[in-house]
Amino acid sequence: MYPLAFKLFVGLAFLSNAGASITTSPEAFLLNDFDFIVEEVQRQAGLTQGIAVGTRLSENAKYMVGIIDSGQYLRGDPLITTPANFGHMVYNSKYDHMFLSVPQPGLNNRSHTAIRGKNLGGCSGTNFLLWTRASKEEYDILSHFGDQSWSWKGLLPCFLKTENYGSFLSSKLFYSPGEVLYQLKNFFTWLLKGSTSRLHGKGGPIHVNHPNPYYNTTKPFVHAMNNAGIPSFSDPLSGDIFGIGQVPMSMVKHTGMRVTSVAAYLEPNINRKNLIVLTSSKVTRLIFAGTSEPFTVTAIQFVSNNKTYIVSVRREVVLSAGSIQTPQVLEHSGIGNPEILQKHDIKPVVKLPGVGENLQEHLSSTLVYTLKPGQHSFDEFFKNPAFAADQQAIYDTNRTGILTTSWSTIAFTPLQTIFSNDTVKSLLQSLVAELNSRSKHLPLTDMQYGIQRQWLEEGRITQSEILLGHMGGLFGDPPSDRNKITMLMVLLHPFSRGSVHISSPDPLSPPLIDYNFLDFDFDAKLLAKMAQFIHSALIKSDPMMEVVEELLFPRPEILKDNQATENHVRNTAITIQHPVGSAPMAPRELGGVVYGLTNVRVVDASVITMQLSMHPQATIYAIAEKAAGMILKSIQLKEEL
Repeated sequence: MYPLAFKLFVGLAFLSNAGASITTSPEAFLLNDFDFIVEEVQRQAGLTQGIAVGTRLSENAKYMVGIIDSGQYLRGDPLITTPANFGHMVYNSKYDHMFLSVPQPGLNNRSHTAIRGKNLGGCSGTNFLLWTRASKEEYDILSHFGDQSWSWKGLLPCFLKTENYGSFLSSKLFYSPGEVLYQLKNFFTWLLKGSTSRLHGKGGPIHVNHPNPYYNTTKPFVHAMNNAGIPSFSDPLSGDIFGIGQVPMSMVKHTGMRVTSVAAYLEPNINRKNLIVLTSSKVTRLIFAGTSEPFTVTAIQFVSNNKTYIVSVRREVVLSAGSIQTPQVLEHSGIGNPEILQKHDIKPVVKLPGVGENLQEHLSSTLVYTLKPGQHSFDEFFKNPAFAADQQAIYDTNRTGILTTSWSTIAFTPLQTIFSNDTVKSLLQSLVAELNSRSKHLPLTDMQYGIQRQWLEEGRITQSEILLGHMGGLFGDPPSDRNKITMLMVLLHPFSRGSVHISSPDPLSPPLIDYNFLDFDFDAKLLAKMAQFIHSALIKSDPMMEVVEELLFPRPEILKDNQATENHVRNTAITIQHPVGSAPMAPRELGGVVYGLTNVRVVDASVITMQLSMHPQATIYAIAEKAAGMILKSIQLKEEL
């Protein structure tokens, strides 16, 4: 994937005379002609999309756009701008809201942190920078829950609009000079597929580039995966994600710096007179006019410096607080399941039982290996002060080296590629038995399970992700003098479903997050089989044996036993922070209006009804681009009436 900044777009009013600014003062924010903004759209955003939507709306100088964000403006902060620093912001209260889930029975009652970016621009400043797209078929299947705007064809122009794509060849630079023929073969395959003109954007706000190669574990990892039957990517952005390679990142190649939504969208347009940003403020609820559906939002309540303020809204409201906090805003506004609302003394306004349900996350487990002497990993940066100083100097001088890297070497694969026919058959039989043993599900869930089961059986859609992590020490593994790597196995389409709801009548209280991880035994069995595959088919292969010394965590004997491996999964599984689906209102259009309301849209990952084979950053930017265009078109049509 993504903040938990709350961003509120208040806008679509006549042009203000004030210049655009970023302010922490609500009084200054409200003085920016908002008393006179009679045609106004309020926008609230999370993850990366809020800043993008607001900036796109402000391209029409006729309209005033305001942004309210709970994060701080941390311009030039090296923990944000330096790619390799992504892990330093986790569990740091300056950068992370650090929400905590309820204890998870499927994880042996461990609670799990929901990492949500606290800076202006949110998770675009704290994520892994990875830029991927799911398969065409996965986007197309979303049309089952909406219209064709969700399809690959409908979203592709939006993917292109947001991108400024760099050279494809840089993704192959980790191969040795003797592999030129291999590089050329993939390059010409890429050209023949039309990738240059039809699949990559040029001139968009987000610089997308392949990282400079650094680690000498990357090449043997790719070759080991090739030997196991997983081909190298021809183009990971083509709508066919099956394969292995270095995926691109949201970074500027010549500066070696991360690209956030603030740097890409907001800062280049900060002098627009119709664009106002208020930081360090949190939206708490929507205020309605009328006594019956459909309701119209006329104002938004927000809190800043422990004081409550209200700003009027004349046109539209877009909530983009992300899958963890968009349901929170809706429920505190009286939109959701009446039983949950009444429990917290909130009067139901619009009955929408799906709000906060259907929460889905990518779940992963890990294996940690020590490396042989002479093999690099990011561990050196922490253990060797001289090495760290040298790499910092390299980065400061020419923007290369270890600090420009992320964990971008990834494999996406269906089960049929990595498991035997008997293993796949056994897994599917256990899934069918588990589905049949459960009580009746909601219609939405039944439809999703039918699609997921079909994907598993047909073997066309990738189900597992294997990610090469260039360090150890993150997941409870024991200390070692050796450099380490961490292999992450990621479950891309879990059957377990969770929820997120308000925890009290106080809108400033953190939400009640229940991921319901590994509620389906099938999910745990699949992660366990992935761990066994990595150790037996990859790490013990000749390419990886050249660099890997031994399995450090868990003990090697654990992986020889199915139940012990499953226990390891339940004891170590973590989310990789890609929550989707918690506002599954099946919009009739992308960025669709919330049912029961006339002028509130949700534009974030919470409306992505099913989990996809992707790191969500690129998709969320595409959703923002699509939504901004639809909003402006809708307003224009209303004005012409």
